[in-house]
Amino acid sequence: MNVTPREVRVAAAFEAHAAGVTALAARVLGDAEAARDVCQEAFVRLHDRLEEVRGEPGPWLRAVATRLALDRLRARARH
Repeated sequence: MNVTPREVRVAAAFEAHAAGVTALAARVLGDAEAARDVCQEAFVRLHDRLEEVRGEPGPWLRAVATRLALDRLRARARH
């Protein structure tokens, strides 16, 4: 099985940043399971938009995770 450069970069970003992204989302949401979902979605977006991310992906991932977590909070408030 061939691993693409994209997969290598996303895997390296996951190794370096998944715990911090999850912790950030957990602080915003107060819910560990929802935080893991936000982390997963942030990394899916990283994979889909990798060409847009310049340099270190950590700040980009934290910004995306923050927006996703806040969106979830707004959705909770509407229900």
